[in-house]
Amino acid sequence: GWGTGVHPTTRLCLEWLGDHGVKDGDILLDYGCGSGILSIAALHFGASRCIGVDVEAEALVTAERNIELNGWDGRFQDVCPPRGASLCVANILIGQLVRPSMVAALTTNLEDGGLLCLSGISREK
Repeated sequence: GWGTGVHPTTRLCLEWLGDHGVKDGDILLDYGCGSGILSIAALHFGASRCIGVDVEAEALVTAERNIELNGWDGRFQDVCPPRGASLCVANILIGQLVRPSMVAALTTNLEDGGLLCLSGISREK
């Protein structure tokens, strides 16, 4: 299911975070943060904080609560300064990923040389 770490696209993002070695002090931008599972993983891997973005206000509340329950109180926010993230995961549907506003948001909020992981794209798309 979505938000549990079981869905294949979420698992791919979790693997990507581990393989690309989140470094101490990294800031993760989590587009489509949902439950906060990817932010929680990034914090466990060494990120200093995470910035969540989601179209559902309830998702942001849930993500923040889950992060607090995992002992990372105060390390999650829902506002990203320009060029404020060193890593970005966007585990959302392809229709959202290809919107010009999404492309602009990703390029504006990711620092120069930052790493980007796009997921949620099915083979059919």
